[in-house]
Amino acid sequence: MNVCFYIDTLNGTGGTERITATLSNYLVNNGVNVTILSKRGGKKSFYQIDSKIKVYAIYDRMDVNIYKNYLQTIRIYRSILSDIKPDVIINIGVNLSLETIPATLGNKCKIISWEHFNAKVYHNFYINYISKLLAAKFSERIVVLTAEDKEVYQRKFYAKNVSVIPYPVSIDVTGYAYNSESKYVLNVGRLTKQKGTDLLLESWALVNKCYPDWKLRIVGEGEWKEQLYSQAQRLNIQKSVEFVAPTLNVITHFKEASIFVMSSRYEGLPLVMIEAKCFGLPMVSFDCDTGPRQIIRNKIDGLLVEPENYELLAQGIIELIESKDSRINYSQEAKEDGNRFAPSVFYSHWNKVLNMVN
Repeated sequence: MNVCFYIDTLNGTGGTERITATLSNYLVNNGVNVTILSKRGGKKSFYQIDSKIKVYAIYDRMDVNIYKNYLQTIRIYRSILSDIKPDVIINIGVNLSLETIPATLGNKCKIISWEHFNAKVYHNFYINYISKLLAAKFSERIVVLTAEDKEVYQRKFYAKNVSVIPYPVSIDVTGYAYNSESKYVLNVGRLTKQKGTDLLLESWALVNKCYPDWKLRIVGEGEWKEQLYSQAQRLNIQKSVEFVAPTLNVITHFKEASIFVMSSRYEGLPLVMIEAKCFGLPMVSFDCDTGPRQIIRNKIDGLLVEPENYELLAQGIIELIESKDSRINYSQEAKEDGNRFAPSVFYSHWNKVLNMVN
């Protein structure tokens, strides 16, 4: 089988890029011919791609106006497909249906559309709505992260073939003991409005007043970086907040933390939360739609609080800071429950999907 992954960019540092590399590497080492086509940003990947995988790119630069260059994109896409000759194209993001569907006209390859976000979220209503509608009509199968997303596609877009495949843990978490003595709270994510880092800083200002010896470490990059630095200074918490660049060795940060916090305004199914859970970190998160409640079992292995209420987020963090016993119990529960995100489960689901469409 020849499988082509079509992705917006490979050089991003988020969960979407990480999981694309994870699945691609698995498939190519299990008898599947794999290629990756990146729309923007060239062929270089932030995450390791197996040398047996051939990588193509439509554009080498990131600053491409996709709307103005739409027809050119389709033309280049079709040309590359004539070279690759895939049996299956996996769209890493349903919006890519807008390019894959016209690019494959007259081609017998099958399309799988992989939704990596909350199906209810519309960054651009018309673009997102049309792409979901087209994906539901022309894809052999849609893959979503949660049962809630499946219900949306079936009810709103009349999709018939929808599979739910949660992300797996993509790092080796075996052999590590929970560091209950640490006074670090960890957050990992892009510095954008979606991730709510501004709300996290407001929350941390309240925590810092009570526990000035604790530190918040934020691992990520993004367009809000400078304004978040300024916000930390305005709140006078810059000495207790560390901003750290993304790294392939994120497990180092997990080892040094005793609490993981997520402040997103909305999510799909955040891979970093799955990793934190499997590592055994107690978590505090906004109960945004969707993701956190599919990972955290409230008051069993973490705490869920009202979305965007930074005061309640601060209370949750303080609650865990003040109870070492709770942190240790939550850590043990998190590790045990993390088995449902085992890579073997993820790969088994994807093998079934590929066998269905082939």
